[in-house]
Amino acid sequence: MTQPEVSYPCKYCYREFKYKTQYSEHISTCEFLKTRAKERNTNLELEDDDIPNERMLYELVKNLAFRCQNLEKEVKDLKQSARREKRKIDVVQYLNSHQVPQTTYKKWQKSLEINQKHLDATIEGNIINGVCRIIQDALILVTSITALPIAAFSHKHNIFYIYEDTWTMMSEDAVNRLFDTLSNRMLKTYNKWEATQPDDDAGEDKKNYCKSKVLGLSICDETKYRKFTNWLFNHLKKNIKGITEYEFD
Repeated sequence: MTQPEVSYPCKYCYREFKYKTQYSEHISTCEFLKTRAKERNTNLELEDDDIPNERMLYELVKNLAFRCQNLEKEVKDLKQSARREKRKIDVVQYLNSHQVPQTTYKKWQKSLEINQKHLDATIEGNIINGVCRIIQDALILVTSITALPIAAFSHKHNIFYIYEDTWTMMSEDAVNRLFDTLSNRMLKTYNKWEATQPDDDAGEDKKNYCKSKVLGLSICDETKYRKFTNWLFNHLKKNIKGITEYEFD
């Protein structure tokens, strides 16, 4: 069964249109003309109102175009003014004004503890898994990400900020040192664990395997740092769209 054709009838002149676009263009003009005709019949003051000639229509269009241009300029100026009203600051200024952590970065870094669970994650996966697990467990303990002395924002990829007496941008070397510090602590945890293992051949093979995992011998330093940095950024970044009253440089 064929579907009936859809049409759009004009309620003023009863003309039908096949396409809605044509109908939309027609209806406003037809409504105006019919309303104008009705006014002529009901208002004596409009009985002698002549239909404008081509010159008058041309002048009318010019006037409307001029007024439209002025309105567009006013709207543009208002938008620019509204944007200027927002305080434009950089991330460090924002953090120093609105985020005071519970501790400093150095103290927070020293407080990161390594336990058997982190060593297991390293041996089952690799040193990157283990180090990330250390920080992940530390993040669970804080009530809000704003309480941390380390921060990141979604529009600044892999850029971090740390708090001591004030907020500053964290260098790439400092990010890498964080990874190295936690890797060294993991090694100390491993050494304690190794001392508890048997000295037979099977135990020695197991120790050698586990130590290679902790040392990350199969992964180059560049890969370790890159994967750790990406993981850390994705777990710390805040979306600036949620901070509506500021524009960030």
